[in-house]
Amino acid sequence: MVLMLQQEAAQRYMAKPGTKQFGAISIFVQSAFLTDPGHKVPATCFYPAPDVESYLLNLARRPEPFIFAPEVKRLIRECFQQRRKQIGSLLRGKLPDGGAAWLALLPEAGLDARARPEQIPVALWQRLRV
Repeated sequence: MVLMLQQEAAQRYMAKPGTKQFGAISIFVQSAFLTDPGHKVPATCFYPAPDVESYLLNLARRPEPFIFAPEVKRLIRECFQQRRKQIGSLLRGKLPDGGAAWLALLPEAGLDARARPEQIPVALWQRLRV
């Protein structure tokens, strides 16, 4: 699938963990699609020329796309609404065990409960259960 988006949106879709652009949409898109580098589309290609940069993004559906349960999607979005908080405090009271089981997985990525949501890789978000 090929999408033409504002460059800012395309950057969020393709963002890597640890960057400011990485967020819930990055996790959901990258779990279902492989992102291939696209290219910028200059504003001069349009009339009238827009004030934003455009980007042509290539998405290929993963052979086995990961689809999040609705309650997990909601929780992930909530975590990214408070990006400055640590994941341990974000999950406290939102999971039956306070998130202890999932937080125990963070050392696999070299992280702990003090990590911010944008530091956590997509593969670990996929293991989150509510």
